[in-house]
Amino acid sequence: MIYINPTGGLVNRMYAIASGVALARSLGCDFRIVWSVDNGLKARFDDLFEVPKVLEGKIITPWAPLYGLLYGAPSLNNLYITALTCRRFGCTLREGEPRFAMLTAGTNREKLLAEEIRQVLDRQKDCLIGAGSEFHSFRRDDYRKLFVPRRDIIDEAAGIVRTLGKDYVGLNMRHNNHAESTGHNPVEEFEKQIEAMLAANPDEKFFLATDEETVKGRFRARFGYKVRFNTQRADRTTRKGMREILVELVVLSGSRKVIGPYESSFSEAASLLGECDFSRIYKE
Repeated sequence: MIYINPTGGLVNRMYAIASGVALARSLGCDFRIVWSVDNGLKARFDDLFEVPKVLEGKIITPWAPLYGLLYGAPSLNNLYITALTCRRFGCTLREGEPRFAMLTAGTNREKLLAEEIRQVLDRQKDCLIGAGSEFHSFRRDDYRKLFVPRRDIIDEAAGIVRTLGKDYVGLNMRHNNHAESTGHNPVEEFEKQIEAMLAANPDEKFFLATDEETVKGRFRARFGYKVRFNTQRADRTTRKGMREILVELVVLSGSRKVIGPYESSFSEAASLLGECDFSRIYKE
């Protein structure tokens, strides 16, 4: 069996789950999803998504201290106990470790990863994979089937879309979560994009997904109601805030085009969920 431990924020976990499920399917083995409710994401899977048939009975949500002792990476926080508890797995692969990088990089990554895990499974052992990114290819249709937002989240997103109409551009600027990206993408670069698109089409409308209230104020002052946004605060630290993050992802997915910052996984995830184009802004 493969235990998939998705880490990081919402989109990081979505990519890791889609990768792990695709890997398990390719190996013909069973799997479990170890979902932690922590400071990176304060919500359960079923707080955000409908549980699809393929995941029924396969999502484990341990009590936080228990998660740290049984599945977390060895650290001072868990007194390095998981260095012992995780020995029950025949193989432990964690993102950020050299072995994981070697098996999940390059054109032969899927073959290398499959061979590594197949050897473990043949010994009647389980494998734990801790990741916050895509490490195995998956089909777009499967991704969409895995991540169907709850009905109330879809309804809230639909309310925002009604204020935009069917044809709008999505903008993603999650400064708090992309420190490296923002070094390449100051707010001015997004403003230039908006100005250029408004010059070509004065009726253009935009939806801005951001965790910066000051950015909302700046864009409202400069562009008025040409740029709309979620009036509810979206952040990782509360269940409601996490639900609002997913609302924004759904609204972005319904846009004609999503424009995101350098190395933005959130923008790319929205394009996968919907039918929209996707592009990144690079600082000139």
